Amino acid sequence: MRVNYIVLCETAAQLRNGSPVLFGIFRELPLDEFPATLPPMMIAMEIEADPDDVGRQHELDVLFVNQDNRVVAGRRIVIEFASRPDHNPNYCFVMDRFQPQNQVDEPGVYRFDVIYEEERLNFVRLTIRHSDNLIDETDS
Repeated sequence: MRVNYIVLCETAAQLRNGSPVLFGIFRELPLDEFPATLPPMMIAMEIEADPDDVGRQHELDVLFVNQDNRVVAGRRIVIEFASRPDHNPNYCFVMDRFQPQNQVDEPGVYRFDVIYEEERLNFVRLTIRHSDNLIDETDS
């Protein structure tokens, strides 16, 4: 099983033909003060399964990890792949609204790790910074 991509975005959906729709992809999050509670966000990912992974449920853990590698929050996602007659790899598009209830204490580079059977399949970084560090493009 592989996570081909994982992104953070404002909204995610899936068309009838299976194509993902991602809106408002971001990698940075400005916050006004610390400690802070993160706003809700979507975690969207495409997961690829081999033929022997189909026909049963799989549990993935999505962990929000701080810069000291401490898990701040997490959630479990259950997925299942349908069997394909051609025995080719299967793809699953996963969208999950995530809002850690624990506060982040300080700015820094955080991660969302996707874990399956104690193995990190993929991750995405989220840079959290103080909003007064925004670049004012009118000054340049």
